[in-house]
Amino acid sequence: MAEAKDVFGSNLEFGGAWTLDGAVLTFTIPAVKAVAATKTTPAIVAKAAIESAELIVQGVNFAYKRPVNRLLSLTSSKQYMVSGRGMGQFSISAIMGPKDNMKAFIEAFSDICNVGTNILSLKPCANICDTEVRTEKTVATFNLLYCIIDSIAIQAQLGEMSFVSETITGIFGGLSMEEPAPVVEIPKTK
Repeated sequence: MAEAKDVFGSNLEFGGAWTLDGAVLTFTIPAVKAVAATKTTPAIVAKAAIESAELIVQGVNFAYKRPVNRLLSLTSSKQYMVSGRGMGQFSISAIMGPKDNMKAFIEAFSDICNVGTNILSLKPCANICDTEVRTEKTVATFNLLYCIIDSIAIQAQLGEMSFVSETITGIFGGLSMEEPAPVVEIPKTK
């Protein structure tokens, strides 16, 4: 088959297609253990763990960096690189829905005592369009470790469609990456 060209002479070879509607952000707020009341503190009622699927998250951004210093020697032409520890920042854009799950998320992820268990996981998935079968492929899973919320901004949109949204920002102390899951074949529907 001859190469297809457009009116400007550019190559029009088709390389493939995919949709990005499979990206998933997950986090679990651990169940709170029941604690008996004392004279100075009220009782804490046991709460079940809250899954992230119940929150209306519209966007997630994160960046992870580490300081690297270049050292030069006066006694030679060699250079040396010294690395520090990594640190990251994240932001989450969400709509406040009818459930109070956002309140539970904010309480858990803003409590400095929970930092050791606060993990956000982002799993970008793509549905790859193919002539024979449609496949779902996970690119990788990014785990943001030791998360703590440091800022919350609330926005109200009033009009024909009124809603309240919020932007939550924070820092995290580590980033891990898991290997992609195997490709899952999805039979095409007619």
